[in-house]
Amino acid sequence: MFPLINRSSIASNPIPIFSASLQIALTELKNSNNSISKAMISISSESSTTMSTFHKCASLLSRSLILLNHSLANLVVDLVLVDLEIEALTYSETDDIKAWNMAAAAGAEDCFSALQDVESMVKIKREKMVVNEVKSKVDKAKMCLANWMGLFLMKDYILDEFYSPIIVSDYYYYPRYGFDYGFILFLYCGLYLFLIVLYGMVLRGH
Repeated sequence: MFPLINRSSIASNPIPIFSASLQIALTELKNSNNSISKAMISISSESSTTMSTFHKCASLLSRSLILLNHSLANLVVDLVLVDLEIEALTYSETDDIKAWNMAAAAGAEDCFSALQDVESMVKIKREKMVVNEVKSKVDKAKMCLANWMGLFLMKDYILDEFYSPIIVSDYYYYPRYGFDYGFILFLYCGLYLFLIVLYGMVLRGH
């Protein structure tokens, strides 16, 4: 169960969005892995090909969970407050987390592709339904991973926008420097829209 995000605090502190996004990605990966364990029990005597795919997926998702937990540990998460030390990351730590996130997402993608392949070959209706159910859970985990990765990749822009917003004064009137403030307005409106979409997806994951 995720802690509720205090919506009134988002305007001054974006950290809860990062925290919730990472926690949701982890939980959905765990749910996907658990669904594979249950699926293997339910079709244990029906198809060796499907069972082989489930074993492959279980291994891939377990690896993805390990990698995402590396990110969690490196972010120094307070498990009570779910407060990420995202602002204090060094360049090296940031690169490590990006690499772990990408590898975790690749594992989930490989699992999803394998499930798609085996689903197209399955003839037994009940078995096909089981594969489809697992595939749907893996797809949801992929989406949550993508949300987290998108937020983390844009963390510098997001934090800068919250803590160091651009202030346009009369002194920097654009004809003086030939600068297009229309472009800046377009850029930041796009950023805000992106944040709104991600925030909606995070809340939908609760």
